[in-house]
Amino acid sequence: MEALLGAIIGALAALIGTWITTKYSTRAQMDAAVISSRAQMDAATLSTLLPVRLDAYRQFEAALSDWCSSRTSEAYGAVYQAGNKVTLVAGTETVSKLAKVLDNIEKHERSKNLFSEQQFRQDHLALLVEMNYDLLHIQAPKIEENK
Repeated sequence: MEALLGAIIGALAALIGTWITTKYSTRAQMDAAVISSRAQMDAATLSTLLPVRLDAYRQFEAALSDWCSSRTSEAYGAVYQAGNKVTLVAGTETVSKLAKVLDNIEKHERSKNLFSEQQFRQDHLALLVEMNYDLLHIQAPKIEENK
């Protein structure tokens, strides 16, 4: 009788151990799958976001170059259109620096007397530095999960 009781207790302990191992093994596999899928999503986002951001920055610089050489209302509109594209894809600091450059251009369009060429160049240089930083330190946007 004691041998039967010992066998039952041993078998019960083995079943509980197997159940616990299976439960935590499955959870670990699920966690690994979630981490892997997040990494794949981040990589896909970055491979998409980098060229889009770079293209928006190039378009803005081309439009700004045209405006600097011609200072026409058409070039002014092109700068604002390109600036809107940058706003959609850039980081917050870049958008802040962009606003200063666009403010300088708006001052020129309203009254050429208020326009400071030196301030414009400083703000443009700060924008270029921030755009460069954005491209070098690009991060996938954070996605909040519902739990």
